[in-house]
Amino acid sequence: MNFFARVTSRPPLLEQTSSEVETTKEGDRRLNAIIMGRKTYYSLPKSLRPLKDRLNVIISRDESGSVAAEVENDLARQQEKARNDGRDDKRDALVAHGLEVALKQLLGQRQDLGHVYVIGGGEIYESSLKLSSSALTESKIVQRILMTRVKRRDGEEYECDTFFPLTDEDLSSADKKGWRQAGAEEVTGWVGERVGEEWSEEGEVAIKIEGYERA
Repeated sequence: MNFFARVTSRPPLLEQTSSEVETTKEGDRRLNAIIMGRKTYYSLPKSLRPLKDRLNVIISRDESGSVAAEVENDLARQQEKARNDGRDDKRDALVAHGLEVALKQLLGQRQDLGHVYVIGGGEIYESSLKLSSSALTESKIVQRILMTRVKRRDGEEYECDTFFPLTDEDLSSADKKGWRQAGAEEVTGWVGERVGEEWSEEGEVAIKIEGYERA
């Protein structure tokens, strides 16, 4: 989760440094957006939502206004707490009825927009992978997958009930359904911190960061 927080809140990379990792210019106020479904938003601890240093976009088909009202209340509570603590709070939030609607709002109204991340759940992932070519062309979006693979070091399998829409076979097949795998150095450039090529061990699990870009 620390990696997720760092990457999704880090402003876009602007200049190359001798450390081989790009950095942002001091004072850059651009804000990354994280797009999620209503259930994913509600799965976040109430004390943390909406997540700080990011523009939280919640996709909901609710027409009563109750979801939007709750999100607005959450945001107001966090902003008031930041004022009381004397902190600069850059978080923001909005509710949209669909993914394409959200993208149009972001790209048309936010001059301070940085990267846009889709963080779940399954239905939102699937919708993002099925965006029409016209929507992608119009918005000049480059689609990428930043995937964290996790496996148990004892070799046992995890019991899961939610799955990413693309399987390993989809990403490793000859045509790769239009996706190409990026090397570790390229992914490092995407996220702004060093990403290794090998699995790294953390406690009882091993993890590996992989990246794919729609060709």
